[in-house]
Amino acid sequence: MPRAEPSVRVGVDVGGTFTDVCARDAAGRLRELKVPTTPENPAIGVMNGVAALGLGARALAAMAHGTTAVTNAIVEGRIATVGLVTTRGFRDVLEIGRQNRAQLYELIAPGKPEALVPRRLRLEVAERVAVDGTVVQGLDPADVPALVERLREAGVDSVAVCLLHAYANPAHERQLREALGRAFPHVSISSDINAEFREYERTATTVLNAAVMPLAARYVDELVGRLGAGFPLHLLHSAGGMMSAEAAKARPLAMAMSGPAAGVAAAAWVAKRLGIDRALAFDMGGTTTDVC
Repeated sequence: MPRAEPSVRVGVDVGGTFTDVCARDAAGRLRELKVPTTPENPAIGVMNGVAALGLGARALAAMAHGTTAVTNAIVEGRIATVGLVTTRGFRDVLEIGRQNRAQLYELIAPGKPEALVPRRLRLEVAERVAVDGTVVQGLDPADVPALVERLREAGVDSVAVCLLHAYANPAHERQLREALGRAFPHVSISSDINAEFREYERTATTVLNAAVMPLAARYVDELVGRLGAGFPLHLLHSAGGMMSAEAAKARPLAMAMSGPAAGVAAAAWVAKRLGIDRALAFDMGGTTTDVC
């Protein structure tokens, strides 16, 4: 007897305390419940919720998934040890930051937040690209093995690469990604993550992406393994749209506001249905609270 085609679509929201699961079958019937989140492996909580609804992975046609896993990891400091590779002379951009801060003219400057990457893990390479993308100094492949060895000895979990003006010409960053990728499974390059000018913002964004990459990869791989290869898993990103499992592993920082974005979208939908044109949304979870 042929197996029935999967017909149930599931929506999942993984928070720091609870995981919410909502299932809709082909007839439009809705079922939902709340189960405890399993922080050591959030995929377990997701599948516990699916099972509690009386469903198995084979019954599911698709899953839409919002999560605060990346948000909470950043807020709580549960991030990977990152090594930063940058153009010679620019290793301290991440620590210098910007001048636009509160109390700019105070004689005693307020304390600065700790740099995302300590100075000993910020390494430089001899290369240079001009603002128009012209190569001023090529990247010497002979310099890369020593770079890899230093990062390996430092025990980093993930590597961020942010070279000067790489948004205009990403060739050197791509060379480094290929070389570093043979030694480290998690490598983020700025021309993929935030291909825009302004070095501090691009560096900080790339480093944060690298910092949550291992966590996101473990979670997504675990969930895909339980759902089955090729399963249509869609993860909500910060702009309110969806991204594939592979995209989520490569650009996990795009999910930094995944859970909050889901709350905003839901609040907007409810307000529209009720004819409310000015609304305040309050989304309180076990770890963070979002207001918009």
